[in-house]
Amino acid sequence: MIKKKYELIIYDWDGTLCDSSRPIFDAMTLAINDCGLPKKDKSEIVYLVGLSIENVIQRLYPENDLQAQERLLARYRVHVTPLLSLSFLYPSVKSSLQWLKQLGFHNAIATSKYTSGLQGALKTTGLAPVIDAYRTAEQTAQKPDAMMLNELMTLFNVSPAETLMIGDTTYDMQMAHNAKVDAVAVTYGMHSVKELRIHAPKLLIDDMQELVNWLM
Repeated sequence: MIKKKYELIIYDWDGTLCDSSRPIFDAMTLAINDCGLPKKDKSEIVYLVGLSIENVIQRLYPENDLQAQERLLARYRVHVTPLLSLSFLYPSVKSSLQWLKQLGFHNAIATSKYTSGLQGALKTTGLAPVIDAYRTAEQTAQKPDAMMLNELMTLFNVSPAETLMIGDTTYDMQMAHNAKVDAVAVTYGMHSVKELRIHAPKLLIDDMQELVNWLM
């Protein structure tokens, strides 16, 4: 067993472990069409992935009243579930998380997905056996609030110094900063390397295997 600085590794889901940008964009586009709303570019929608879907809708259409936003949310939920089955894990994610669990790390997830969506994704991707705990959009405060990370640290009885956050967006980096934990940013997700560097992550990785190598 290696000597570990970190005990708990917390991962974002969309854009970090799983490539789900296309299904999310397609589902939102279909919902927008259903509601007869002005179309949005893919970049506008994908950039907001990582926030709760309610927050995404509020930012896309701030001029809409609550009823219109709820209607769009309902149509999005209709479309997104079948489309998310087309999502896939990024290369080396599964093997890397399996290896880290074998090395004695706790693997956890902090995501803006709903619990049912995450549970389904964990099952279909085969990651469920290597994930020890998670916090989702409906369980606690939203990113970049620190509550998701704080609750997971409490659950595993670890300090911020023993915790590492892995994410692909500035929302993940801000959440890590708010929780006073170190962060690693992946370069292949929703936000650019330039944006991620502003938040001074401990490391930028192009592949999850690089995280394993670094931790060892």
